[in-house]
Amino acid sequence: MRRSRLAIFAAIAALALVIPLVAPKYIVYMFNVALIYALVGLGLNLLVGNLRIISIAHGGLFAVGSYVAGYLINTVSLSPWLAIVAATVASVCVGLIVGLPAIRLNSLYLALVTMAFGILAQKLIVVFKSVTGGVDGMMFRSTIMKGDTNWYFFLVVVLVLAMLLTHNLLRSRIGRAFETIKHKETVAAAVGIDIVSYKVLGFAISSAYAGIAGALYGLYTGFIGPDTYGLWLAISFLTMVIVGGLGSVPGSTLGALFVTLVPLLVRGFQGVGTLIYGMSMVITIMVFPGGLGGGLSRLIDLLTGAGERSIDARSLAWEAGQAPQPGANTKKEREVQKQ
Repeated sequence: MRRSRLAIFAAIAALALVIPLVAPKYIVYMFNVALIYALVGLGLNLLVGNLRIISIAHGGLFAVGSYVAGYLINTVSLSPWLAIVAATVASVCVGLIVGLPAIRLNSLYLALVTMAFGILAQKLIVVFKSVTGGVDGMMFRSTIMKGDTNWYFFLVVVLVLAMLLTHNLLRSRIGRAFETIKHKETVAAAVGIDIVSYKVLGFAISSAYAGIAGALYGLYTGFIGPDTYGLWLAISFLTMVIVGGLGSVPGSTLGALFVTLVPLLVRGFQGVGTLIYGMSMVITIMVFPGGLGGGLSRLIDLLTGAGERSIDARSLAWEAGQAPQPGANTKKEREVQKQ
């Protein structure tokens, strides 16, 4: 089974490496944008999927990363690499300012507060024209590399590292605390977990992902403007987390690819493209209740025979008397119901 999984992962990796070599330039560009969005999705999934905190602020945090990096590069002549670090720190600080009061609210009001921040961020970009360029946008005077193909391989490496970091985080003490808080906050408080502190930590980590992604987006595209960071972007981020699968690390990438590439595929259907996109989203969620990430996991289990092995293990347990057989208590349960 392990060899089969490695073979599947190797095939996926080979496919990912081939894409920029055979796909048209514009398709590679869209893949690069999807990879950047996937970074935001990883961070947002920590909140939505692992802490059950609905945040619509990540469009604004993404904008903070982009504009801080652009401003420092253009006015201070800071190295793009240092600008990415500074943009990450700035996004974390802004995320904490928004998150500290918001996390004490229930889910509905928290979503409204974060949505208000996203709208406010776009307005501030227009108002502070001397810093952001206003409606005229901002050009980046330098970047870290050139060429869509080079950017593609670079972003793949960055995303894989981010996925590994997220995976290890969720398997650590912090991840176990997140999981406990997600299922029952009263239980988490009873066992000594500081709920507020862990939610603040989750918001900070999530904001860092958004800041890095925002800086990379500005460096890659070379131009940013307020129209990019509207409310629709924040909703798209939330959509790709839901479609990809709540709490699924690979699902964030699959959701980003869905949100980025499917509208491109249906663009030729004039007048009904948006309808087809919405229907495809609904169908995807109905077919894969656990998201695309959950569907991928089930497909891998099916191809490697993991599902059959788990069924065989339960059968052996029934034969050994270590687990009840299906329907064994049915008669007894019916008698209890009649009483």
